Amino acid sequence: PEHTAKIEPFEFLGVQRLFPFTIYHLALLFQRPVVFCVSVPGTAGESLVYGSPVFEPDGGSKAANLARSRVHFQSFLKGVELLLRANPFLWFNFTPLNLSVPASAPAKSPPC
Repeated sequence: PEHTAKIEPFEFLGVQRLFPFTIYHLALLFQRPVVFCVSVPGTAGESLVYGSPVFEPDGGSKAANLARSRVHFQSFLKGVELLLRANPFLWFNFTPLNLSVPASAPAKSPPC
């Protein structure tokens, strides 16, 4: 059903892990953009804010937009990995890690 939470597997820290994906379905439904921001401590009294590129639904099909959104989210996760490697003190925000996808799980194409 369209109203349930959606999770999908994405590569994170060398393993396929399950992540919430509902935000993109809502973006398509309401024709709104998606952007993620991460803040890390900077110098005293300062935060450094990193933002993802903006994902905007276009006039394409739902399947095409969801394919683009998967690329967008995977790119964001790669950026988070880089931030974690550069700022190891951020790890506590990611424990416990998202569930990994079992190696024995059958490969399936993501739902549209």
